[in-house]
Amino acid sequence: MKRLILVSTAALLFMLLSGVSKAQESKMMLGGGVLYATDISTVGVFAKGNYAINDKFEAAAAFNYFFPKDYGYNAKYHWMAIDLDGHYVFMNQNQTKLYGLAGLNILMVVLPGYEYKVYGKTFKTDGTTNTYTGFNIGIGGRLGLSSKVSGLGEVKYVVSNGSYLQLSVGILFAL
Repeated sequence: MKRLILVSTAALLFMLLSGVSKAQESKMMLGGGVLYATDISTVGVFAKGNYAINDKFEAAAAFNYFFPKDYGYNAKYHWMAIDLDGHYVFMNQNQTKLYGLAGLNILMVVLPGYEYKVYGKTFKTDGTTNTYTGFNIGIGGRLGLSSKVSGLGEVKYVVSNGSYLQLSVGILFAL
């Protein structure tokens, strides 16, 4: 899992450095926002990088952190995901873009060890971490709020062992 995070970080830095080298028109955007996942039933936050390859295609990487949820017995699940997406821009007018998206999703679920009592007996569990690889498909859009700031909205369905519908809103800043 550490190797996966390292590779994702390196890819994001590469996209950042590639975008900064062309100062005449920003191809790189960074930002974040809030999200909700239906089957996980919790709210979270995300950080996202977006790179415009050309007028029609973009590459995006995001790290999603969902706030822990208590399922009883003090068992708080922690959900995190990395999304590596491609965007196909089918509408680009003024400062508004609409795009379809598809990509790879890596979902990590962590359940720390916990204690619980049943009929006066105390039981302890070990923690566990599971990683699931899947894909996502959806639609998104950006609305230019200024020359350097855009509002972002996305709806995507993640198909994995822990499938869910994700709704995201946020802000991206052009570099």
